[in-house]
Amino acid sequence: METKTFKVDYPVITLFALVTLATAIGVPAFAYASGFTAVDWITFGVLYLTSGLGITVGYHRLISHRALNATRGSKPVYWSRGDGQWRTLR
Repeated sequence: METKTFKVDYPVITLFALVTLATAIGVPAFAYASGFTAVDWITFGVLYLTSGLGITVGYHRLISHRALNATRGSKPVYWSRGDGQWRTLR
């Protein structure tokens, strides 16, 4: 069996690392300078997690692969959270 070798793309890795680092430093610095409260951070955390689950579970697993046995009541929740994520990206 033949093994494949992959070329490491250092410019792309560097770009993604720099953007991630700038975000990890910039967002808290902006929040501190703008005076974010605990309510702001809690709201951010809840919406971040629910929209991430909406995309991952709702769109990817439930719709694309049909690999999730979700209850009838939970499907609209996953779809709406995934839809909310797409609306913010437009």
